[in-house]
Amino acid sequence: EEWLVDGVNVYKAKDINEFEVDLFVNDFTLYVDGDFTSVEVYSALGALVGVYDTNEISLANLTKGVYVVRVINGNKAVTKKISL
Repeated sequence: EEWLVDGVNVYKAKDINEFEVDLFVNDFTLYVDGDFTSVEVYSALGALVGVYDTNEISLANLTKGVYVVRVINGNKAVTKKISL
């Protein structure tokens, strides 16, 4: 699911294992709300651009475009696209 709230992209993702995470993108900062062990960010071409373990991630070093975010919690993962 995807919503636009006050000019900010808000994403909510849930997989079949009931692992739930919310992603909020504001300018070049990605906010991750939920329990997770790591966050992987990939370019639209599939290249890994960063691995993070914090819920506030600066993506200021990336260019505008579409990226894939994979949020991992143990052996579960949720993957979602974001736009910068």
